[in-house]
Amino acid sequence: MAEIGLNDLMTAITELASDMKEVKSVTSRLETDVKELKETTSRLETDVGELRKEMNHGFRRLDKKFGILSDELIDVKTDITFLEENTN
Repeated sequence: MAEIGLNDLMTAITELASDMKEVKSVTSRLETDVKELKETTSRLETDVGELRKEMNHGFRRLDKKFGILSDELIDVKTDITFLEENTN
């Protein structure tokens, strides 16, 4: 077996320590990115919820307006029928 010198061991340990620092740095960045993504997702979920409420409110208003227009259309048709009958 080949002898492993003390310098070789120290070099290997130094390289491993450097690699570990790099891994920790990358892990830290990833953890930060994940945290930011979670915060962004939470904000987007809140925004979507608010937009959904606004949309539903808008649909209710439109439904009410269409109901009023429909009632007015029936009234106009009734008036037209009445006028036609009176004209004859």
